Amino acid sequence: MTGKTHMLAGACAALALQATGPEVVMAAFGALLPDVDTAQSAAGKYAGLFAKMLPHRGPTHSLVMLLISTFINPWLGLGVITHIFLDMITAGGVKLLWPWGKRIRFPLAKYVSNSGIVENVLQTAFVVICVWICIKHMDGFFSLDFSWLYDWIKSIFSF
Repeated sequence: MTGKTHMLAGACAALALQATGPEVVMAAFGALLPDVDTAQSAAGKYAGLFAKMLPHRGPTHSLVMLLISTFINPWLGLGVITHIFLDMITAGGVKLLWPWGKRIRFPLAKYVSNSGIVENVLQTAFVVICVWICIKHMDGFFSLDFSWLYDWIKSIFSF
């Protein structure tokens, strides 16, 4: 999956749990964090030598990473778990039980490639869900109730 899909998944999960703005940002950042092991990824571009030392989808895509990130910040951990889950639905799978070397993936994942139609559908779904959650939680925010303005004008002219 691409960084965009991972970020959307992390943000969507945080919004579903009624997170605040900073918590949503932390979850989106956490969703990028496991790919620090790839120099071409959004997180790996800033990791330098660290990105070249680790095998992709190894320790950073494991329960070890999930526990460490959750200990640092639960919202960061939420982002990491969404990342791991999304990578488990791709053909590459993840070494969830690292250092045990077996890659784990969902049964139909062998048919799912990165940047394919499944990813495009997921991105669209995450955007729609995020927008829907935001609108649902902002119920009444955009209402056109101007009774307060009428009361204010009335108070100005009543002596």
